Amino acid sequence: MIAFMRARFPGTPASAVWSDTVARNWMDPAIPFSMANYWKVSTFQQIDLSYFLFPAVVVKDPRKGQADDADARDQLVRAVLNEVNRVSKPDWDLFDRCIIFFAQPTTLFGGGTHFAPNGKLITSAVFDVASGFDQVCQEVGHAFGLQHELGAWYYDNYGNYTNEYGCPYSVMSADADLSFTRAPDPRLPGVAGPSNPQRVIGPYLPTVHLYINQYQAVNPNGTFNHPDSVTYLPVTYEHTPASVRLVARDAAIAAWPSRRTVLVVVPPIIAGGDTHFLELRRRDGLYDGGIGNASIIILAANFFAGNGAVPNPNTIRIRYVDRIDLEGVEGDLDYHSFSGRFVVRVSRTDDDFAAVNLTVAGGNAWQSFSLTLDNPVTNRAPAGSSPWVAATVAPCPLYPKREYSYRVNTFETFQVLRAHSSGYEKPDYSWYLENVLLNSTASPVALDVPCRDASGHEIGSPAVHRVHCTFKIEGGRLEFNTTGAFADITLTVRVVVSESSSEVMQNYYPDRSLFTSVRAENLAIEWDSHYEEDKRRCKKIFVDIDRRFSESRTSPVPIPDPGPRLDDRTVAVLQSLIQSNPAAASAAIDAVAQVAGISRLQVLMQM
Repeated sequence: MIAFMRARFPGTPASAVWSDTVARNWMDPAIPFSMANYWKVSTFQQIDLSYFLFPAVVVKDPRKGQADDADARDQLVRAVLNEVNRVSKPDWDLFDRCIIFFAQPTTLFGGGTHFAPNGKLITSAVFDVASGFDQVCQEVGHAFGLQHELGAWYYDNYGNYTNEYGCPYSVMSADADLSFTRAPDPRLPGVAGPSNPQRVIGPYLPTVHLYINQYQAVNPNGTFNHPDSVTYLPVTYEHTPASVRLVARDAAIAAWPSRRTVLVVVPPIIAGGDTHFLELRRRDGLYDGGIGNASIIILAANFFAGNGAVPNPNTIRIRYVDRIDLEGVEGDLDYHSFSGRFVVRVSRTDDDFAAVNLTVAGGNAWQSFSLTLDNPVTNRAPAGSSPWVAATVAPCPLYPKREYSYRVNTFETFQVLRAHSSGYEKPDYSWYLENVLLNSTASPVALDVPCRDASGHEIGSPAVHRVHCTFKIEGGRLEFNTTGAFADITLTVRVVVSESSSEVMQNYYPDRSLFTSVRAENLAIEWDSHYEEDKRRCKKIFVDIDRRFSESRTSPVPIPDPGPRLDDRTVAVLQSLIQSNPAAASAAIDAVAQVAGISRLQVLMQM
C-alpha cells in the first residue's frame, strides 16, 4: 500500500496544500491525467495503487543550508515520516512505499529508500509544487522499482558524460522531450496559472518494462505477458522471415481488456546478443499527445551475464536504440542491426497508424532495397477571379444562343509527395521536377510545360507555357506550390534514393528511382446561374431521350426446327455407334438425314 503524505513548512500558508478532495482525485484512476490514471493506463491496469491519505502536516525544514543532495532529501523525508507518525500513529508494516508532496519548492524531488519510524525500509517518491507531472510520474516509477532507460552518451547540464535518461518515448527518461500541457481540470492540481507544472504531461511507460518486470511491482501478477499482447518471435527468423502485426500503444490501451499485440520481442540470433523490443507509438488524446510522428520505437536489453542468464531480470537496464519513423522526413522504413544481424521492415501501415505490419529477417535480408511513393496530397487554393464578362453562347445544341455572363477563376495548387525506402542505412533523396534537380536549385523554379490557357470563355488548346513552382525538400518529403493561370498542368516528378552513410560500403547499396506525374488545375471558367440552369435542363432532355430509346425489350430466341422426329430406336443406334465407331456413326447420320429429308444438323439436334 502507498502512504500519501502532504507537508508544508511553517511559513507556507495552509491554502498551498492540496485539499483532501484534490489529493483523492489525483489518486483516482477514473480521472484522466491523474497520477493513478497514468499508471493504471500505462500498465494495462496491472499496478496496485491502493493508498491511504494522511492528514497534512507542518514540519520545520531540517536541512542545513538547503543542501541539495541525497542526505538532505533523507533528512526531509524522515522529518515528514516522524511528524506523520506523531500525528496519526500508523502501522508502518502496512506500507511498502510512500508519496510525499511538499506545498512549497524544496529544490529536491526524487526517489529513494528511507527508514520508517518503526525501522522498516520504505521507498519514496518526493516532489513539490514546482515539479512537473511527468517528473512526478517518473519518481513514482522509481518507487515501484523502475529505472531510467539508457541511450546514446552525452554531456548533461552538469557536465557529466552519461547515457542515462536515454529514451524520449518513456516517462522514466523524458524531460520535456515529448511532453505537452493539458487543459486545466478543476478536479486536479494545476488549475492556477497559464502553464502550471502539474499540467505538463509526459509519454507512456514502454511496455518492455512490464515484460521484464513480470511479477514485480508494475506487473505483479504477470498478467501482461500473454501471447495475445506480446509476440515472441522464433529464432528461425534468421533464415525464414517472420511477419507480425503490431498495434499502437494507445489503440491497445483503448481495447483492453481485449488484447492486442502491443510488443514484439526479437530474441538474439548470436551468442550473448541483445534482445530487441518493438513498440508502435503515435500521437493520441492522452499521455502520448506530445508525440510528433508515428514511429516504431526499438529498445534493447541483454539478458546474459558471463556465460549464463542474468539471475534477476528486473535489474536489467533497458536501452533506447532507434526508431522507424512512419511519418517523418528522414530515415527508412526499416531498421538494420549490424550487431544483431537482422532487419525490421515495415510492409504496411494503417491509414491512421493504429497498426503496422512488420517483417523481421536475418542474414542478408537487409539487402532487399526498395523505393515507394505515397499518393500525392493535393490542396487547391483560390488565387483570384476576373470581372464578370458577357458572352453570347448556347449551353447546348438544342438551345439558341443568348447572352450569359462568365468569369475566369485562378488557383494555386499545393502538393506533397512522400517517398519511403528500405534497405538503406542513411538514405539520401534527390527530387526532380521536369528533370530539374531541385536539391541544388533555388526556390522557386520556372518550368516550361504543356498546359492550356483561357481564350475568352473557352479553355484553349494545349501549348507550352511557363509555370512557377515554390518548393521545400525535407529528405523524403517534397512540398511544392504551382502558380500560373493554366489548366491541365502536368508535371513529371522523379525521386532517387541513394546511400549517404560514410560508415558503409556504398557500392553495396544501389540507387533506386521512381517517376510519377501530378496535375494542377489552376484555371476554371465559371458561368452565371442562368447558364448553369439551362445547361442542366439540356442535359435532362438528352438523358430522357436516351432512357426512352435504350429500354431493353427481351425477345424470345428462336429455336431451330429440328424437322421430322426420329424414332427412339434410330436415335439409340446412332448414339451407340458414336461411342463404338465414330466413322461409321458419321456415315449413318448422313444416311438417316438423306432418308428423312432433313439436314445433318437436324439429326444431331435430336440425339
